[in-house]
Amino acid sequence: IHDNEVAISNLVAKSINKKIGDTMSIDVDGISKDFLIVGISQHMTKYGRSARITEDGYHRYYPNFKIPAIGIYLKDSVNIKDYIKMLNTKYSNNDVNVTNFKLFIDSIISPIEPPILLFVIVFISITVGVVCLILLLLIKIRLLKERGHLGLSKALGYTTAQLVFQTVFSLLPVIIVGTLIGAVGSCLLINPLMVVIMSSMGIFNCNLAINYTYVGFVSIGLIAISYIIS
Repeated sequence: IHDNEVAISNLVAKSINKKIGDTMSIDVDGISKDFLIVGISQHMTKYGRSARITEDGYHRYYPNFKIPAIGIYLKDSVNIKDYIKMLNTKYSNNDVNVTNFKLFIDSIISPIEPPILLFVIVFISITVGVVCLILLLLIKIRLLKERGHLGLSKALGYTTAQLVFQTVFSLLPVIIVGTLIGAVGSCLLINPLMVVIMSSMGIFNCNLAINYTYVGFVSIGLIAISYIIS
């Protein structure tokens, strides 16, 4: 790592038409220094328009500069509370303040969880409603077209339950295939769609975690509701 290295965001790279290996000038308080672009990053800081230099790089502007805060990434097996307690004990004689940043993030995310959950419920309800309306329309059209055939089947001794089962069973393969196509398509397209939506904020690579269990339950629920409505 050298003091003249910088990593810039995708949006900055596009706006100044630079790539890895090129040089760029960065002005800080009227002081201009040249830096070598060694990486392209993505983040939402300042709407995805920023550059990041090392501590040594910032010393080129202010030799006496000291980093006010550092981030420590722990392994999943490490207990956060115990680690914070250890740091506070080790640096008890220094002016050091250790904060659990995860709690800070949770405090930001927790207020928006109920609206997101409500949005998901409303979206699923609208989806179920649209599916029901389409099925009712298809069944009505089919009954009108096959009215004579159904009357003949009734005269031949078929019961109403048998005719209903026959109609529902004939629609079931289409329902299952349509649901599977929708489920697989949503899993494959969610990340590309998020990139399209958030590209203006500097996000060009998205890898959201997909809960396949949830997708499976929703798919089964849609199939079950469609079968009941049919």
